[in-house]
This record gives sequence, C-alpha cells and structure tokens, in this order.
Amino acid sequence: MATKYFVICSGGPGLFHAADLKHDVGWGAFVSAPVFRMDSTGTPSPPPLGGDEKIWALIYRPAYILRWEDDLKAAPGTGQEEDVQFVRSKGASSYVDHLERRHKARGWELEWFDDKVELWDQLRAIPGKISRFWMYGHGVPGQLWLRLGRPPNRVIGPPEKSEIIEAKDIEDNFDLADKFINTIVPTTRFNDTAHRIITCNSRSNPAGERSIAEIWRDVFQVHVSGRRGKADFTTINSSNFPDMSGEPDTTLQLGHTPTGVTLEAPFIPSLPRELLATYGSPENAKKLFKQIFGTTPTGTVEETYQAVDSHFSTRNIDNYTKIGGHVPLIFRSLWGKLPGRILRSTIEIETDYKGIVIHQSKGYDGATPRDIEEYQMIKNNKEDIFWHFIVNKKGDVYEGKNLNFRGKQFSDKALEKEKVGICVIGDFENVFFGFGGDSLTDHQEKSLKKLVGGLKEAFPSITTVDTHKKHETKKKCPGENLKDFVSDLKKLVI
Repeated sequence: MATKYFVICSGGPGLFHAADLKHDVGWGAFVSAPVFRMDSTGTPSPPPLGGDEKIWALIYRPAYILRWEDDLKAAPGTGQEEDVQFVRSKGASSYVDHLERRHKARGWELEWFDDKVELWDQLRAIPGKISRFWMYGHGVPGQLWLRLGRPPNRVIGPPEKSEIIEAKDIEDNFDLADKFINTIVPTTRFNDTAHRIITCNSRSNPAGERSIAEIWRDVFQVHVSGRRGKADFTTINSSNFPDMSGEPDTTLQLGHTPTGVTLEAPFIPSLPRELLATYGSPENAKKLFKQIFGTTPTGTVEETYQAVDSHFSTRNIDNYTKIGGHVPLIFRSLWGKLPGRILRSTIEIETDYKGIVIHQSKGYDGATPRDIEEYQMIKNNKEDIFWHFIVNKKGDVYEGKNLNFRGKQFSDKALEKEKVGICVIGDFENVFFGFGGDSLTDHQEKSLKKLVGGLKEAFPSITTVDTHKKHETKKKCPGENLKDFVSDLKKLVI
C-alpha cells in the first residue's frame, strides 16, 4: 500500500511580545500544538494514524533562528530565559536543534522552508499523496502570515511580503491539487477534520472576497476547516506539558457537514479540478452564468459550472474557423504554458467586436509568445495575456487571450470594449529622424493582412483598425514604423 503523508505545516513566532499572550509570548505555540495533540490521550484526541500514513513536518526556519537569538539576550523575568533553559535542558543548542531532535525522536520527517515560494516547492517534493494537511500560524482575513512583525521591531503587525500567503499564491499553485486526498473523517468535532488551517481569521472573509479556507477548498478540492476570529494558544504557551485545553478550535468546516451544522458554501466533490482551477468558486461561476445568460442559475452547482464551460468551449468555434480559413492559427493549447484564469473579477466577457488595435512587443523580455505569457502572468501577476493574437517575425499567428474575453490593452478600461488586440513582435519606434527601429518583415505584412481579413469575416461589425497611440495619445505604441501599414489595414475593413 502506497504511503500517504500527514503534513503538519508550522509558521513561526515573531520576537517576544509580553502583550501577545495568545501567540508570541512563547516561542513554540505553532510547533508545540501538533506535538501535544499527537501525544495526548485526553480530549480532543486526534484521529488515529493509519498504518500507511507518515507525518511530514514543514517548518518556517527563519522565525525560529531570529527568536532564539533574541531570547538569548533577554533580561531575567520575561519568560524568555526560562524558554532557553528548558531547551538546553533537553540537550539542544537552539530552537532549530530542539525541533530537529524532537521530530527525529518521534520518527517524523522534518523539512525546513525559508520563504513562501519554498513552501510550495516543499509540498511538491513530498514523495506521495497528502492525506491530511494542518497549518499553524498567524493570519488576518485573506492572508496567512509565516510570522508576526518585522524584526528587529516588536510591533504586532504584518511581516515581509515574502512571508505573506495570499489568495493568488494559492491559486497560482493549483497544480498541487493532485497531491491532496479529499479525506473525510467521520466526526462531529471540528478539531478532527482532515485538512485544517489553524490560524487567526482563516475562515474570516475580507470584504466581498472568499476566505483563505474557502480558497484552499476550491483550489485543492478538499474538505477543510478554518477559524473565524482569533485562535488562542494561551494554554500551550503557559506550559511545557501536553495540556490540550489550549488547542484553538476551528469554528466552521467547509465541505463536510457535521451533525447539526449548516454550511454556508457546500463543497463540490464531483467537479473536475480543471473547472475549479479555471472558473473559481461557485460564487464566481454563478456570476459568470448571469453575465452569459442574463439570469440567475436555478440548477445544481455542477450544472452551473458545466453550462459556463460549455458556453466558453463552443461559442467562438465558428469564428476561429473563419479566421483560420484566412491564416493558419497556432492555438494556445499547443504553445501556452499557463492557462488563462477566470478567477478574478478583473476579467470581462466580450460578446462582439467592432474594432482592431495594433500593438508592438517592445518592453517585454524575450519577445516570444511564451516569454510574453510568463512576463504578464507571472512577473506582473495578470489573469491572462493582454492581446488576442501575437504575430512573430516569421508571420506565425498565435492565439493569445481567447476571444470570449475582453483584451487588456489600455490604461483606460473604458477604451477596451469590443476591440480585438493584436501584438506584433518587434520594436517599431522611430529612433532618430526617420532612422532606426524595426520594420515589418514580409511574412508579418502578409499574415497581418490575412488575420484582419479573417477577423472581418468572423465579426462583420468590425469597421476600424487603429494604433494603440490613436486611443492613448501619450503612448508611442506601436511605433512610427507601423503607422502607414496600419492605415493600409484599415482599408480591409471598410
């Protein structure tokens, strides 16, 4: 039987703060809670570990290094001195050493991570499926914090950006969904759920958005419990023995209904992961349904997703066929590395096109379609490529953003409506008195004429072909060297 992994992920403490009795007055709240839980024979007891389940701990190392260094310098009477003495009494030379010894003694695997990016890498490196995932740490609505504050300050506040996990970090790692097993523990106790985010506010919703627990559920397709409001580690901080009365309770499990509990957002176990990764939460799918069909969906959640997906999958097939009759198209599924996301509220459905806008690729690293995709979607964290088509110097025409959706071509969003965006690979700006800058290749000229002709057949309502500069006069795009050719293209749609 293949080994499954029970992952216990722990953030770390900030520097000692006497006023933070529920969290950072002690150094070990987020690593001691799961140990006490496993060792305790009292209530609430954990579900027993199966014979094929192995514990794999992931701990945020920088916080424990800095806390040890700070506690070594502390004045007597703060409690920090006692923490140092306790760890040394166990034969350890630091908090990191103590944790390594403790995990080894229990036969638990321990891996450290040094920032949020490495956390995702460590999850990918686990050599099997994740049957349970418990995460301990700090949190505010919409964010998980790997520690509190920014040393050397003792202010109770947010850490560095590299220590904050947000919705987009979870969404961008949706490929990990295949690692998670949607384990259902038959229990009425919130503390016994298989997947848990034991941080403050993991179930608290930022204004108008899903909570971290809901996003985790939707992206990784697991039953998960989260915490509304503060998690309290006071009892754990005040003792060096397994007293489980301080275990922070999780107030709402998402996706599994314990006896007598009504859920606000049901889990959808029958949905393919790619639908959740593409269309997001049930709330987002309902919003898309209403935009498409003009009515509120009345069927099941599964039927809502399927109707939205069917619409986007078939709506523009005839239009792409017409365009492809003029010029060969290289579709995104053949070259793209990243899927376009419809998760975010910034993406808009487009129902018709009345104009075409020509852009240049100047300013983008590499200037190949895949380089542009990576630059815009990873470096700039956009939901998709800005333009609908990209034409390289050999005249190859690549599908960019699907024609179902409005391009992102202008600083002023009001200008974007009903315009097809075409990016031409090159820097066509006139450098000095008419000299310099790229010129269109013969292949690009021929392909652009064919592409515009195909778009006109697919969308007869198109009557204009303009430069980016025509709509935003302070811009130089697509450059002086394209201006006359764009005027020639206009003749094809009049």
